[in-house]
Amino acid sequence: MIWSDFGQLTGAILLMVGAVLPVVNPLGDAPIFLAMTPGCDELTRADLAKRIAFYSFILLLGSMLLGSFVLRLFGLSIPVVQVAGGGRSLCPGLETPGREPKTGGCDNRPGPRQSHGAGTCLFPADHASDN
Repeated sequence: MIWSDFGQLTGAILLMVGAVLPVVNPLGDAPIFLAMTPGCDELTRADLAKRIAFYSFILLLGSMLLGSFVLRLFGLSIPVVQVAGGGRSLCPGLETPGREPKTGGCDNRPGPRQSHGAGTCLFPADHASDN
């Protein structure tokens, strides 16, 4: 009895990890993380990585527990969410070709948050003169 329950739990955990791991893609995201944190020391990068991992875990847990409720609340279906996610994934390709990426650094000074680039993605012509 206990072994069958343990086997089912192990199978469910392996299924969840197998479903989430390709989406999270830690090996593919490591170079992106390093490119987004130029000039940061190892301690700052380690702190950022821990916070990103924690917030990602909370986001995935919240999506797992409340996702179907939120979809029903707004009357959305899975295909609608897939199309929206595909559109959002397409945004980096819509940026102005040949544009130099904005580089940020870790100067550890408090200040306003940097733009995440959504305006550039949605309206690339408006930001063509930023160079």
